[in-house]
Amino acid sequence: MVRHPRPHPSPHDREHRRRRRRRRVPAVHEEVAFRDLWDEPFLASAAESGWWRDYLLATDGREGHPVRVGTLAEPPDEWLGAIAHGCGAALAPASNARCHDRPAVTHRLVSGVGPSRGARARAPADDRDPVVQDSVRRSQENGGAEGSNTTG
Repeated sequence: MVRHPRPHPSPHDREHRRRRRRRRVPAVHEEVAFRDLWDEPFLASAAESGWWRDYLLATDGREGHPVRVGTLAEPPDEWLGAIAHGCGAALAPASNARCHDRPAVTHRLVSGVGPSRGARARAPADDRDPVVQDSVRRSQENGGAEGSNTTG
């Protein structure tokens, strides 16, 4: 599995889900428009992570408004700890609410920013593998790019 966008996607990547992004914040916040977050500090990965940092900060959805970085964080536990301590906010796929749950952090839907997208990446030779073909088909049937996983 890979997270899109990525710098040089393969023509063999098959997007199989699209989920609205949620904002990771201290548990006191409510649902919010992305534009309302532009002046808040965000958690960021190191500048060397390039396109991944831009994706995490949703720079493509800021209409040129500069990003305010609150702190740098890398692994999920570090991010969640920084959020819980008020060091900054972060955007994450809605599905992460189930995987990365903390009592002091809540996940709220964010409007005005594109969804997080996931795709199945595979080598061209895998196109002939019936197991891979079946897996791709099932992914698309059970929540493809515009399927049931688009909102949550």
